[in-house]
Amino acid sequence: MDPDPRPGAPQSEPEPRSGLAEPDPNPGPKPRLGAAGAGPGSVEADSEPNRGPEDPDPDPDQRPGPAEPVPAPAPAPCRWFLEGRCRFGPRCRHPHPGQSPSAVPEPKPEPNREEPGAAGKKPPLRRAAAVVSRLRWDPRVDPEAATVEYRDRFVGVVERPLPEFFTGPLCDAGPADLAVPEHRIVRIRYRGCCVWDRENRIDRVFGSGGGMGTMREVLEELGEGCGE
Repeated sequence: MDPDPRPGAPQSEPEPRSGLAEPDPNPGPKPRLGAAGAGPGSVEADSEPNRGPEDPDPDPDQRPGPAEPVPAPAPAPCRWFLEGRCRFGPRCRHPHPGQSPSAVPEPKPEPNREEPGAAGKKPPLRRAAAVVSRLRWDPRVDPEAATVEYRDRFVGVVERPLPEFFTGPLCDAGPADLAVPEHRIVRIRYRGCCVWDRENRIDRVFGSGGGMGTMREVLEELGEGCGE
């Protein structure tokens, strides 16, 4: 309500404002300055709001290419080499300062297993337990004719008939059983013929150790009366 302009008229107190913006009597787009050379009433919309009016158009031929790969940092020196305790030598993954790099030795080719004694390696010899079991259970062999020589800790080499030896585990043997560890057996004979010898690597039962024949050939020789 407008105040009364007459002199002496009571003046009304101004109405308190609520703090809200008063409605605009002229709604619509507000005029703003456009590009250079445009008038103050220009309302031209800017298609790229982040670009300035003086920024040139980007050249497609001058766009930045892919970023170059960043080289990996060099590994730290071997702390164990600095202390003089590195056990890997040239195979160590960390550099050894002051040491010339040397080539890692190439692995040696594996020997041909089909050829006996290849690269100086001796062919395997069958165990004494396997020979004793073969002489004990082979129907063509008489176990009573086989003897076993073993090394006694107090007497030396002793020869006993094969059936006297204990066949079960050593832990199950009693005081009266002849239980001899396998590593103490040095030689096995059959009717006086040496069919197995640990030191000389002889195996005439299975033919291992050097291919000196099998038990069949031993039986043929004994049938002809050939001794040792």
